[in-house]
Amino acid sequence: MFCPKCGAETGNDSFCRKCGATVSGTNAPAPPNKTLVRPAYVFVLLLVLALFGWYVDHQIQIEKQARISGGNVPAGLASVVAPVIPQLHTTNIGKGALSVAAMHFSFFTLYVPPGARNVRAQGHFQATGGVGNDIEVMLLNDEQFTNWKNGHQTPTYFNSGKVTVGDLQAMLPDDTGIYYLVFNNNFSMLTAKAVEFTGTMTYYQ
Repeated sequence: MFCPKCGAETGNDSFCRKCGATVSGTNAPAPPNKTLVRPAYVFVLLLVLALFGWYVDHQIQIEKQARISGGNVPAGLASVVAPVIPQLHTTNIGKGALSVAAMHFSFFTLYVPPGARNVRAQGHFQATGGVGNDIEVMLLNDEQFTNWKNGHQTPTYFNSGKVTVGDLQAMLPDDTGIYYLVFNNNFSMLTAKAVEFTGTMTYYQ
């Protein structure tokens, strides 16, 4: 028989030899072994944590791949992955001063990197020389620059016309591109022009 109070085996005694409790005449079943229940709970908890860790890692990998490929981040990942904040980048254009020979032009090359957004070219220029102290400033992409050099009509991202002083303000397309900031003096047959220019290109990436 087993003690109904502590579960110890008592044989045929009327009192439990361990705790002194009265033992009835019926053979009381042994109490359940609680030590077998606890490991089961621990195992289930560890399994749940492992599955959750795998899920979070899987979602992070999906988000990284989406950013690399330029796709959209799957819905619901905002709570799992911290958002990427675009950084502002600034690049100086040119060296501040240049001389443009008569019937010639000079230019600065602007390189827009992959993933660039809100690309803006801005600056200030002033020309001296000749009768009009003037220069023509244009901003063109690669194809436009090629057409212009060959004497063809072409659109531009910026065209000042013939002026003495002016401000460059132009928005460029997002993502990779090559652009040319041209200082044109083709219209002057005899006089070179000196141009003071300060400018920057800014973009978020």
